[in-house]
Amino acid sequence: MNRRVVLISVAACLLVTGAWYALLWSPQSGDLKQAHDRSAAALQKEHDLSAQLGGLQAAQKRMPEITAQLDTLTASVPDAAQLDGVISTVQTAAAGAGVDIMALTPTPMGSGGAKTASPLPEIRVTMGVSGSYLQVVDFVNRLNTAPRLVVIDNFGLSGATDQNKNVKVNTQLMGRFFVTPGGGK
Repeated sequence: MNRRVVLISVAACLLVTGAWYALLWSPQSGDLKQAHDRSAAALQKEHDLSAQLGGLQAAQKRMPEITAQLDTLTASVPDAAQLDGVISTVQTAAAGAGVDIMALTPTPMGSGGAKTASPLPEIRVTMGVSGSYLQVVDFVNRLNTAPRLVVIDNFGLSGATDQNKNVKVNTQLMGRFFVTPGGGK
């Protein structure tokens, strides 16, 4: 009989343990795993947001520099044709280099001519200048460093001697000045 009581006691303990596992432990362990998964996802999101915040704070610190670059770009490629600015840029470069402007012919935007791969509207300009070789090179360099974006597409040189036997270089340049898309046409 003792054996029977022991077996019944063991069976009862196993039954209580099985019921406890099935009713209490097993559902809670699933919930616990889900809670761990949510916690890991929240930690990953916190890490990602911290990295994003760091990037935004760095961008905020660089804001004056970025604004200055944007202002430079806006001056280089204005939102209106500003033909007077194009002519002024060429005249300033010519005066600084000491060359004489022999011809300056802008082609209005939207008029025929060869199409380029540029996505920006442009003002084509044909320039004729005269001066010594070094003056002409200085003129081109000044155009290159002008605040307005200029691309020289064609460059032709021919030499001549003036009455004082000084060699003058006559130069024909074809260039483009750009305008922001949607700018004044």
